[in-house]
Amino acid sequence: MAKRAYRGILEILASDLFITRCMAQNVRHPGLSQVFHDILSHGVGNEVYVRMCEEFTDFRFGDLSGAYPKAILLGVVRPQGETFCPLLNPPEDLILEAEDRLVFLAEDYGDCEPLRNYQLERVSRKFQEVPHVREKGKRRILILGWNHKAAVLLKEFGRQMREQFEIAVLSLIPSAQREAEVAQKGIDPRRVVVTHREGDPTSLSDLREMEPGGYDNVVILGSDWVETQEESDARTIVGHLVLRNVLEGSTHEPEILVDLMDFDNIALFEDYDTEVLVTPMIASHVLAQVALRREINVVYEELFAAGGAEIFFRRVSDYDIAGKNVNFGEIKEMSACRGEIALGIRLQNGGVVLNPARDEPYMLSESDDLIVLVRED
Repeated sequence: MAKRAYRGILEILASDLFITRCMAQNVRHPGLSQVFHDILSHGVGNEVYVRMCEEFTDFRFGDLSGAYPKAILLGVVRPQGETFCPLLNPPEDLILEAEDRLVFLAEDYGDCEPLRNYQLERVSRKFQEVPHVREKGKRRILILGWNHKAAVLLKEFGRQMREQFEIAVLSLIPSAQREAEVAQKGIDPRRVVVTHREGDPTSLSDLREMEPGGYDNVVILGSDWVETQEESDARTIVGHLVLRNVLEGSTHEPEILVDLMDFDNIALFEDYDTEVLVTPMIASHVLAQVALRREINVVYEELFAAGGAEIFFRRVSDYDIAGKNVNFGEIKEMSACRGEIALGIRLQNGGVVLNPARDEPYMLSESDDLIVLVRED
């Protein structure tokens, strides 16, 4: 409808869909909220940038890895009629065309400038097999609360081709209303089985009846039926405290993801092993970036949608570098030999480090992870 109303160049950003894709990826790969916060927050850490690359026309993509010592080359955006085609983590023998844009992860746009007088050296890598990223065949999820993003989130789970989801929802919103919203999305019942319960996620007795310790993941959604964001976050915070109370003494603690409205409230979760996504902040940042460079829209669609190029955590043992002193430049080269792009490191006690200096040494343990961009087509 928007394209019919406006005949000019138009980028459509479905913010709810983008947010739910981030949430779905975070459920499947706990820990990604730290990566998303780094990439999708203005002025914090690294961001996605695109720039023209006429000087490298007819070059191989794989030969450019040394041209950008302060940025990580993620791929290419190629014009396709009035839109663009993202080619993230492409084959290293991809030949660049005159109108291609290179895609980077960097702290600043200036870091996406190539080295002056860069001497092209044809890179020939010996490919090494690497285990497929491990997926959980069947995942049990408890969703606390209901908002306008909930049915879209369930739909996004249904797009994950290698997993099945058993989902229970506890909310004060009438079950019939929720079931109608889910039915409108046409969710594949073979992949996503949903049961609805009516109750208050902030009620100790209602939550105990759900037995949250028996789930792999718990997602606390912000309430959009209250009048203000402050009220929504207040209910979310209380619900989280009640959940923690119920989980005390449990033999299994699920991964917990919280949907917040206000960035200032993140500090209230610092003492807990809880992941937080400030969804309005993410949506506004993406909107601002797409307004400045419309090509970024397809990059985000590719990065966060199911399938294609995705951000994963790779076990250090998969690269056989546990207990070894390696720098990030060496890790990048190891990753390239495995058909992946190293984005950074997740340290057990030091959080996420994206795009570190190439000569930064690390003594990695079995508890640490590599953050990589992988194609799972």
